[in-house]
Amino acid sequence: MARIVNSIFNRFRAGSYCRTAGGGASLGGILLWGLLLLGGLPAQVAAQTEGTISFASSAISVAEGSSVSVRITISPAPTNTLTLSFSVTDITAVQGQDYATLTTTVTVPPGASRVSFDVRTIDDDLIEFNENFTLTLNSVPGYNFGATRTVGVTVIAGDSSPNAVAAVVEPGGRTEVAENEGTDSIFVGLRSDDVNDIGVGVTMTVTSGTPGAALVNGPGGSPGTTATLNFEAFQETPERITVTGVNDDIDNPGDERTVTLTYTVTAPSGGFDGLTGTLAIVTVTDDDTAGVTVSETAVTVAEASGSDTYTVVLSLQPAGNVEVTAESAMSGVATVNITGGTAGVRQMLTF
Repeated sequence: MARIVNSIFNRFRAGSYCRTAGGGASLGGILLWGLLLLGGLPAQVAAQTEGTISFASSAISVAEGSSVSVRITISPAPTNTLTLSFSVTDITAVQGQDYATLTTTVTVPPGASRVSFDVRTIDDDLIEFNENFTLTLNSVPGYNFGATRTVGVTVIAGDSSPNAVAAVVEPGGRTEVAENEGTDSIFVGLRSDDVNDIGVGVTMTVTSGTPGAALVNGPGGSPGTTATLNFEAFQETPERITVTGVNDDIDNPGDERTVTLTYTVTAPSGGFDGLTGTLAIVTVTDDDTAGVTVSETAVTVAEASGSDTYTVVLSLQPAGNVEVTAESAMSGVATVNITGGTAGVRQMLTF
């Protein structure tokens, strides 16, 4: 090393390096080589300061079936074309099913301080939860990560069914029960055009519109005003509702009553949650026979204001007013009157 240094100085002294116009060694040349020998020129050979790359936002939401722009910032802007890349991590969303497959490289032209790319989501016609995935920047020489290396993307589930989701699977097409605890079954399924769309479990509450005429219960339940059915995601098999008739002593018009069963759906989120509709109309048939019963078949009275009594009873509680006429066939022999009333040939009993 000492020999090399001596050789260089000898050459300077001899004027072999950096001569002046007059032929002598220049002072600048001597200083330049002196700096090289002492460790170089810091201003010229120091490493360039690294830049930063970052997503512009840490969280993005996009409606299902729509697109959203994702921005990356670069500081300082590159002087040459720069290629950035990122990794995709599915959390609940699935690439290619919930959003279009992404090209994971982005080209930044010289002088650009930002670049964007689109994420396109897919309308899959499923009733489901909101779904998520993340994008994470990969390392690139000459750049550090800025404030946001990873952005979370949420796909907002936007599907719902405008139609009734319940379908009655009843071979006879009619549900009928006798009023004195008669029973019938209704098999309730999800509509065939909806069953493949329900990506979450749902609960269906069935309600009897007239619990005094018919009660309902689901599997393992007891008859009551409401019954609960639980459907798993994509469940194709129906669930059973049992309808039980409730006895009364009323002579109902047409010897039957009708009961409307309705349903309400509860789901974890969106879609089917809160949907209501009519499930079925149930006919409750009467087992009652209308009639009038008289407590006495014959009475005896004395002719001089003698009296006796008898009662008239309806066999059923009437649905409306019922009038029964009591009449003496021989007005000159006997008269009739209701309790508290005036004697006469004919009396009207109103029930």
